[in-house]
Amino acid sequence: MKIVSPWRDRRNYVSIMLTTLHEAMRRHDDVQVHLYDNESIELAPPIALEMSSVNRLKFYNIVAHDCHHVFIDMFNHAFETCDDDHIINIDSDCCVHPAFISAAKKMIEQLPDLGHASLYSEGNHPEPKEKVHGIYHVRPHISMTASIISRAAWEAFKKPKPGEEIRFGCIDGAFSTFVHESAEFGCYSTVNSYVDHIGAHGAYSQVADDGASTAHRARRFVS
Repeated sequence: MKIVSPWRDRRNYVSIMLTTLHEAMRRHDDVQVHLYDNESIELAPPIALEMSSVNRLKFYNIVAHDCHHVFIDMFNHAFETCDDDHIINIDSDCCVHPAFISAAKKMIEQLPDLGHASLYSEGNHPEPKEKVHGIYHVRPHISMTASIISRAAWEAFKKPKPGEEIRFGCIDGAFSTFVHESAEFGCYSTVNSYVDHIGAHGAYSQVADDGASTAHRARRFVS
């Protein structure tokens, strides 16, 4: 199983994400992280080099100047270089729950029509109206933040080219809505969150981060 993550500087967040993800990878020897560097000035953190030295992580370079085409180029490359039916994206400024990978594998197994699925329930809207297996929501729109992408759904999705208008203004909305509206695929999220997006109000956000709220959110994982 391949986990992909785009990063551009904010090195300390990358370190938190990889350190917590590395813990979640224990007993999952089939999982490897592919870290896509989008013209970072800062060097990769030591944990990335450590994981690379034992073949748990590979580095790739990617050049895209908006987040939507970072995802498009990254997912295209990921599927071209593996045989997996699904890949997982984790944003580089997340903190990962130890059960993240187990939960992702269970989700793929239990939802055979999964086209796009999020393990970050707090990052999705609008509110869901249905539940599946008691632990998943059916969603019309989900975030890419910590999501599973199906190869079949991604291949069926018409990707916007640079400069073209993107439905809903973001690749998250365009792809997840395509999946939800299709007859073939389902769009879901877990009821509980298996990541916390601790850097969502960081250096590149227009919303100021008060620090205390981030510390509180970082402790608010599933029990």
